[in-house]
Amino acid sequence: MGPANVLIGSSAGALIFTGPLYETKGPCVGNYSQAGRMGSIQGTGACVPQDGNQTFAATEVQGGLQGLTMRYGVQFAGQCGATGLMGGMRKGN
Repeated sequence: MGPANVLIGSSAGALIFTGPLYETKGPCVGNYSQAGRMGSIQGTGACVPQDGNQTFAATEVQGGLQGLTMRYGVQFAGQCGATGLMGGMRKGN
């Protein structure tokens, strides 16, 4: 997967990723847990082309004033899945 724009927001204590996290369709929503300097996220979303559900987990999540980095794993409906690294710079207002 190449460069992409991902909007990360929060609502009621959950993080919301809107944008392409592998082959997602619609937002992925997950709960963030702090573990020392890093954190983790467990969540769900919808994927294409199967129009099924997916689960995702992110570990080694680090965010700061300049951006965000994490390792992630996605498990789609069925036996497909993906793992990778994600990082990005924070866009200024």
